[in-house]
Amino acid sequence: MEKRVLVVNDSRYEGLFLEEMLQRLDYTVKTVDENEALSYLESFSPDLLIVEDFMEGYRGDNFIHLVKAGLPTVKCVLSTTTTSAIRLEKISGGDIDAVLRIPVSMAALRDTLHALGELH
Repeated sequence: MEKRVLVVNDSRYEGLFLEEMLQRLDYTVKTVDENEALSYLESFSPDLLIVEDFMEGYRGDNFIHLVKAGLPTVKCVLSTTTTSAIRLEKISGGDIDAVLRIPVSMAALRDTLHALGELH
């Protein structure tokens, strides 16, 4: 069964890096910025969403909250370059299924996907 991942990231380099790693794990991936994300949610129908924490005019946790309100079964991962304790508070709200530290290694990405039950 094909697994689809939507990567929402306003850093072209970070987004493409994640996209390449996910493709090596046999995922179908689309990378978009925050302005394109909502339109791609419906047309792309992702199983997994990886959203950057801080984007131009958006916060990833708020975006994930919006997504979960309409698509509660989509697994949502917040990608971040910080290790602040506030990340744990954001997860405890229930909308964020995991936090992915950027830059990410293939091992850390696999561990995150495995913990979410998304890696076959």
